[in-house]
Amino acid sequence: MRIAFLLLNGYSSGFVAPIVDGLRANSCQVDCFEASEAWDFTACDYLLMYGPMRPMGWVVARLVNTRTVPPIVFWLTEQLPNPSLNTRLIRAFGTARFESEARIDKLLRGTSGQVPDLPIDLRAGRFRIVGELLALQRISLLKLVCVFSKTNREILTRLGLPVAHIPMGHHQSLGADLDLERDIDVVFLGSTRDNRRARIISSLEQSFAQNDIRLVIKDGSAQRGAVHGFERTVLLNRSKIMLNVMRQPWDDLVFRQLLAAPNRTMLLETIRK
Repeated sequence: MRIAFLLLNGYSSGFVAPIVDGLRANSCQVDCFEASEAWDFTACDYLLMYGPMRPMGWVVARLVNTRTVPPIVFWLTEQLPNPSLNTRLIRAFGTARFESEARIDKLLRGTSGQVPDLPIDLRAGRFRIVGELLALQRISLLKLVCVFSKTNREILTRLGLPVAHIPMGHHQSLGADLDLERDIDVVFLGSTRDNRRARIISSLEQSFAQNDIRLVIKDGSAQRGAVHGFERTVLLNRSKIMLNVMRQPWDDLVFRQLLAAPNRTMLLETIRK
C-alpha cells in the first residue's frame, strides 16, 4: 500500500516519526509531502493527515483544486468541544467557525500553500476542527478519522463522521531512561495560553516558589521556550514529577502518560476546575 503523508505541521513535529515508522514496519510505502510543495497523489492509495494544530481552511480549498486526491485518513491528535453539548449545536458552531476563518484565510494567503500564522487570534479552535472534518466529508474525500480518545470517538460518531478508536503507543522518540540526576522537582510542558491552564499554572507557580520547589515550565513562549526530541528526553530525565494540567477537564491525558513512562517521571494530574 502506498500512502501520501501530508505534513501540515512540518517534519519536526513529534508525531511524524512514530506514524511513518509504524506504517513502514507494516509494509507500507510512505511518501511525505510538505505543505508548500507541489502535491501529486496520483500513485497513492490513501492520503494521511494529522492534527490539525493549525487552521487548515486553505488545505481544504487546495484539495478541491487538486486533480487527483485519494481517500483521506485523518489522525485526530487534538481535543474536541465539550461532549455534553447538543450535537446540532456542535455541528452548527463547527461549520460557522470553519467558514469564518476560511474566508479570512483565503483573503490573507489565498490557496498558494504558504502557511504563516494568521495575524488574528481567533478563538473556538475546537469547533473549527469539527468544521474542518465536516468540510472534508462534504467534498467526499474523508474516508476515516482515527482518534485515541473514547470521548472524541463519541462526539464524531454523533456527528455522523466515519471514526475508529486507535490508542496511541510508545515510540523511541518519546524518550528513555538516561539515569540522570533528578535535580528538577516539577516540570510542565505545554501551552499556557488557555485560561484554565494559565490560571492553575500561575497559582501552582506561586505556591511552589513559596515552598522552595523548583518548577520548570516550557510553554513555547519567548520567555520560557519549548523542548522537543532528545532535549525533551533530557529534561524529563532530570525531573522528578511532570505536571499534567489539561486544557479542559474532559480532555484525554494519554500523550503525557506516554511521555512520562519511558523517562521514568512521575505524572501528577490536577483535577482543579
